[in-house]
Amino acid sequence: MPSANTPKEIRYTPTPNLVFGKLLNEIDDINELKFILRIVWMINQVKRVPKYVTLEEITADKIVHPIIKAKSNTEMNSTCLSMIKKPQFSNLLICHDIYTSKSTNTVIAFNTDRNQTMLIKTDQLDKSDAVFQPNGDVSEESPNIFKLYEDNIGTLNPIIADELKIAETTYPYAWITSAFKESVLRNKRSWNYIKTILENWRREGKNDGRVGKNSKKSGYNEYFSRR
Repeated sequence: MPSANTPKEIRYTPTPNLVFGKLLNEIDDINELKFILRIVWMINQVKRVPKYVTLEEITADKIVHPIIKAKSNTEMNSTCLSMIKKPQFSNLLICHDIYTSKSTNTVIAFNTDRNQTMLIKTDQLDKSDAVFQPNGDVSEESPNIFKLYEDNIGTLNPIIADELKIAETTYPYAWITSAFKESVLRNKRSWNYIKTILENWRREGKNDGRVGKNSKKSGYNEYFSRR
């Protein structure tokens, strides 16, 4: 019989291929590997656009603490930052300092052209708080994108299910529910339609004051005007 502790479903975390190729060959310290894998997991958990974690969030993480074994907060910050900035990780991660009137914080994201461009636009960054499950689990209260699809669109198939998994780790849940609502209100009940809405919001900025300010001027409204 299955164990009572068997999870109802296995959750997956997208991981850059670089981690399993060149980096896996170069990393000799098991704690460095644990540290990098934890950061990859944390970046994938956040619902910000673009996806990033702050140095403060990393140093406060309960799984990172026993890996670093620092004696003070200052040592914790400097050790984490030094590890992230190692040359061997430069193709995987980028660091960017965000300055506000009250403080300075370092954010860490995957090293992509898009992230490099978006992280510079400090005033447009989504600065909502991230919520991490300490053991790497997902809260039972986490919203289910599959139920959203079945309730509003129809029966799932394996191809759509895979796309939904990607969307769930890419976009804030508030965006996903808003996109579903748009499709229902406009009587365009298809995943392609919803995906196009999300892609436009990601590219142009959703007009909610958090990410971008151009959604009224391009992509989003132009797309709907053609439908």
